[in-house]
Amino acid sequence: GTNKQNVACMECHMNTQLYGEPASCIYCTLPSAFGSQPCRRCDSSKKKYGSPVKCELCGKLSAFIKDAERRKKVDGKILCMLCTMEYKRKRHRERKRLAKEDEKDDVEIKRWKETIDTLETVDQIPPPLDAALQA
Repeated sequence: GTNKQNVACMECHMNTQLYGEPASCIYCTLPSAFGSQPCRRCDSSKKKYGSPVKCELCGKLSAFIKDAERRKKVDGKILCMLCTMEYKRKRHRERKRLAKEDEKDDVEIKRWKETIDTLETVDQIPPPLDAALQA
């Protein structure tokens, strides 16, 4: 539920009642620091990974150096939470777009090959598709 101040979740609503309006976190700058400076997310990350470093995309001092397995998910980059989410979102959209293009190319290649299969002589073969030659 939301309250009059448009608070996003029940936990934020309760924290707003306890501590008042949230301050901006000293690291991520999101308005989510209730009663203390860094917000819970950044405070937890600082305890796990050490002091924040500069994010490779936005340049804010709000990224934490995580283990190689976690960095692998963002192509080895050291990103803050917001840039991590945006990076993953853009990469997902790009992969989706490329998959659609591949699917479209596969259909065109299939049609081209089917056309060749129905021809009687070599002279009737249509110009090749670049992708069909690479397949």
